[in-house]
Amino acid sequence: MDQTSTFRVSASRDNLSKIQHFVLERAEALGVPDSLRSKLELVVEEVFINIASYAYSEGGGTVEADCALDGRRFRLRFVDHGIPFDPTGQGPPDTHEDVDHRTIGGLGVFLIQKMADEIRYERQEDVNVLTMHFTLPQEASAAQEYDDEEKKLV
Repeated sequence: MDQTSTFRVSASRDNLSKIQHFVLERAEALGVPDSLRSKLELVVEEVFINIASYAYSEGGGTVEADCALDGRRFRLRFVDHGIPFDPTGQGPPDTHEDVDHRTIGGLGVFLIQKMADEIRYERQEDVNVLTMHFTLPQEASAAQEYDDEEKKLV
């Protein structure tokens, strides 16, 4: 059974806390442990701020986030109608360069790539779709299975 929840807000930095609250509340309801929820909080911030800052040159666009359990993985997806941007095609930043001479940008995308177990980008007509999967720790997965079995017995 798909228990996907979706949330849409305008692509404004002012809405960061709203979208983080949605994702973290949904993750908690799905049994995602605290250790993974803290990763999700940072990933949501990086993705959302990038969309709010760069996706809409004229401003005024929207961002949609949806999340669900996909087997033993938490799926988080962002959808926007902004300019095409594939974060999976970005190389790692040069972290050896002196900070004062380093090219600005790229560290957030690098962080997302390191934190998510799988990242997939698709451009579907005029829509950016960024899907990330985070594997649940073994103990969280077992707890979720126990909860699912308990619900079947009721």
